[in-house]
Formats: sequence, C-alpha cells, structure tokens
Amino acid sequence: MLKSWFAAVACLAVGLVAHESTPFVAADEWDAQTDVIIESMDEDQLVGQMVQVAFSRFFNKDKTFDEDKFRAYAKLKIGSYLSGPWQSGSYNGKYGWTAQEWRDVLSRAQEIVKEENEGHPFIFGIDSLHGAGFTSGAVLFGQPINGAATFNPDLAYTMGHIAGRDTLAAGTPWIFGPMLEISQNPLWPRVYETFGEDPYLVSTIAESLIKGIQSDIDRQPHAGGHLDFLTYQLEWVTGEEGYVRWSLDGSPIFEVTTDAFSNVPQNSKKNNPQKVMLEEPMYLIYNVALSSSWGTTPPNAGRECRGDGNDPVANAICDSFPMYMKIDYIRLYQDLGDDLPADSYMQVGCDPASHPTKKWIDAHIDEYVDDDNTWKEVSGKAFCTKDNDCTIGGNVGTTALKTGKCVKSRCQCTYSTSWGGPRCTTALAGSTSTSASSLSSRAYGPPMGLSLGIAGIIVFLSFISVYMAMIAVKKEAAALTKTNAQGKMAGSMVDENGLNHSTNQRPKDNYSQNFV
Repeated sequence: MLKSWFAAVACLAVGLVAHESTPFVAADEWDAQTDVIIESMDEDQLVGQMVQVAFSRFFNKDKTFDEDKFRAYAKLKIGSYLSGPWQSGSYNGKYGWTAQEWRDVLSRAQEIVKEENEGHPFIFGIDSLHGAGFTSGAVLFGQPINGAATFNPDLAYTMGHIAGRDTLAAGTPWIFGPMLEISQNPLWPRVYETFGEDPYLVSTIAESLIKGIQSDIDRQPHAGGHLDFLTYQLEWVTGEEGYVRWSLDGSPIFEVTTDAFSNVPQNSKKNNPQKVMLEEPMYLIYNVALSSSWGTTPPNAGRECRGDGNDPVANAICDSFPMYMKIDYIRLYQDLGDDLPADSYMQVGCDPASHPTKKWIDAHIDEYVDDDNTWKEVSGKAFCTKDNDCTIGGNVGTTALKTGKCVKSRCQCTYSTSWGGPRCTTALAGSTSTSASSLSSRAYGPPMGLSLGIAGIIVFLSFISVYMAMIAVKKEAAALTKTNAQGKMAGSMVDENGLNHSTNQRPKDNYSQNFV
C-alpha cells in the first residue's frame, strides 16, 4: 500500500512540472522511472519522502546557508523542502537572491542530500503565486484576485508563463499554486491570493494560469533550463513537378525544384545531360551532430559560457541556449498516389506493400554499398557520466546484463562482439559482410560461433546428465537384485532348518471356505 501511495505522489510531483504541449511521453515511462526509484529506497527513505521541511530554518540572520544544520536533516532522509529565508524579511536592503544565487544554494543543498541519501535528490518548491517574488530582477504581478478581476484568460496565461519562467530560472521547478479555493467572505480576510467567489471564473483563470506556468518548464524536474520543441520536415517529391523542400515548424526555409535539374544552363556544352529528380529507394541518414564547444560546460543553466565568462550580457544569452537536444521521434510518410482516396494515399513508413523499398535494396545491394568504403560498426565512444549511460536499460529499469561501462567519460562496450553502438545498446549482426545474403538474413545477438559453442556445451552436459542418471539406475537395480537374492537364500536356509515346517506342510484345503 505504501508503495502504491508513494508512486502516486511521485507522479503528481513530476506532473506539476510536465510540459503541457508534449503528450508523446508515455505515462508508463514515468511509472517505470518511479518504480526504479522507489525500489531502490529503504523504509527510512520512503518515510522521509513524505516529510516536508521549511528551507528557511537552515539560514543564519545574514541569510547565509548553514550547511552543518542542513546536513543533520539530510541524514534523516527528508525528501522535500519549501520556501527560503526571504519570507522573514529583507537583509541589507535585499529582498531576495538573484537567479544565480538561488541556483548556487540549491545546488549545494542537493549535493549534501545526495551525499547523505545514496544519491537521491530532494524536491524543492516555492510560492510564486503572482511572480517569483523572492528572485531579484523577476517580474512581479498584482495579487491573484487582481488577475481574476480582469476576466482575461490570455493575461492569466502570460502571468503564469512569466512566473514559471522566472521561478525555473532560479532553479525551482515546483510552484505552490495557484490557490483554487472558492472564497466568499465579506470581512475581507486574507483571500486576495484566490481568484474570487465565482466557480466559472476561478476555473477559467486557473486553467490559463496553469498552462502558462507549464509552458516553459522542462519535463525533467532536476533540469534548470528552458525546453522548446521544433518540428523539422523534409519533403521529397519526384516527377516533373517535384521538389525537395526543407521546413521548420511547417514554414519552408529552403527548396530545390525539378527544373533546377532538368533545365540546367547549356552554354557551349550542348552535351550537358538533362537530369531528373531522383526516384529510387534510398537510405535515410539523420545527422544531428552538435559541436562539442556548444553552450556551457557542463550543460547546465547558470554556468559560465565558454570564454572568460566576464560579460554578463554574453552569459545571459548563453543561458537562453538549449542545454540538451533530443530527438523525440522520426516519422516517415510515403505518397502512394493522388488517385487514391484522400484518407489513404499517405502511407506511414518507408516500406509500403506497393513500394517494397527493403525488398528492392536487398535485391540490388551492390548499388548501395562500396567495397572500398565498407560499413564501420561503432563500439562505444559516446560521452557519459556513469555506467548506466552505456548499457541497455540505462536509468530506466534494471537488468543483470550490463553491455557497457563509462571509462574516462567515454562509453566502453563490455561485449564488443555482441553489443555496439555509441552507447553499447545496439545488438550487433552475426556478420559484418555487406553481401546481399548477409543483409537479408541478418541475425542479431551473440556471434554465431559463440551461440553454437554454448549450444554444444549444453548438449554435452545433457548427455553427461543422462549418462550419469542411467548409471545410477543400473546401480540401484543391481543393489535391488542383490537384496532379493539374499532374501531368497535366507528363506531356503529357513526351510532347510525346519523352522517353517508346519507352513510348508499345510494341507491342500481351500482356506477361503473358512472365512465369512
């Protein structure tokens, strides 16, 4: 029961910072991560996750962080802290920290907790009901009741977006708000943090505000940076009216049309061949290489940019750069012809039955390979920080098989003949030949020789086991035969001594007649 309840709490916590516009991350992925975290905790840690302590108690009067006092609580496995030292008032004319100062304090606190709690971080939240009020330079709005009085959901969205942006920039992914109570009190107590007394108005303004808060927040609670999603699109249309077009979020940014090939300038070279748009099965290679000198090192908002790091403007620009880049999915469509119904002429994937791309490539493999430039199988070498970055399963799920490890910040495959790829997560083919037969009959897993060797050992051990069992049965049968022979010999000796004479000399009467 405890595990199920805590799983719900954990999912709720990450749900508060979920990116509303990205539903493609499946719920079971969060469940898997939650299960792994929970299973690694003992009872003290699970209880600690249900305790939340005011962060303000760990600061001195001058707002400096008391690490020793905080470490004592970290030893108790406390899982959540809230607010900070500025609720109690200003100090030396300051009413809050800069975003960088917030991140420095929270980063140090996380380091202490991880040291004392087997690497598990804590969850931190703060009140930002009308802006990041304790972050210097942040935008501060009027109280929520004022926002509701505008009856403007778009304004509420903007307020939420800015509050979420500024709070996250200070290293806090969790806002304690909005306050959704329906309040009606003519005495006017402290109800200005609500959206008023009308349920419809409260729900409408709250919905827009929450969407605004979540619009600029990374899915990963520990990430102190912004997350944006872009859709890249490539259209390849063949024929006389064809073109190759690159688009970004639906807007074309570059295009090459068929006439660029077919109507080339002839000049004096009348034999300049007329070209057509390529129309044949082909590979699709997606290259998203990123410069190793991009952004900050390590990639984390608030770190200094490359260079001397003394220009605050440059540092601010650097903080706005993407810290991590990830491909969510690649989807391919195949145009099957305009003569089909509008809802069926597009085929998802690149190998439809009417255009068997894979079959064509398999049958014409020589046209797609170069004997002088053979395939190169990559084995490790991806950047890493821990062993889980270089194995199947990774940080989600557990497996006894570790296909790689992190050595000097680079992945190194443990079973180089069976598992490869930059992160040692790709099952290698049984043969690296580029012949048609090897492509069409590609086998994954351990090499064939190793598989046959293991199979041979299993068969040999099976024969040995059967042989030993047969020997044991024969020995048991021999022992039983010997025992029976000894019994018969003993019986004959009794007869010879006349000890059982009356039985041997019993009359031939039918004894069954003597029983009722």
